Amino acid sequence: MTRSELIAARRELGMNRVEMAKRLRTPYRAYDKWERGERRIPGACETAIELLLKQDRLLMQSIRDKRLGEERQAVAAERLVERNPLRERPAGGTSFGEVLSSPLLTTV
Repeated sequence: MTRSELIAARRELGMNRVEMAKRLRTPYRAYDKWERGERRIPGACETAIELLLKQDRLLMQSIRDKRLGEERQAVAAERLVERNPLRERPAGGTSFGEVLSSPLLTTV
């Protein structure tokens, strides 16, 4: 992983240098040297960063999917309301609700 890839990963995760160093459980000075290109990034830290990116991307995808699902449910509910034959009274007729509450259907 190059220093520019490290910086891009940190920014994608929405972290500053201090937060990223803490997340990787490494001293800030060591992390800072990686970003400045003064030291090579250890393989274990590269793997940890890749896992953090995957986790973040999966979480964001899950959030997008949930929002999309909620939007689809709202659209489906609106369509059901629009198609509901009981929603409006037919011209010159009575609604289903009025028929059910009619005194003719009530039991004594």
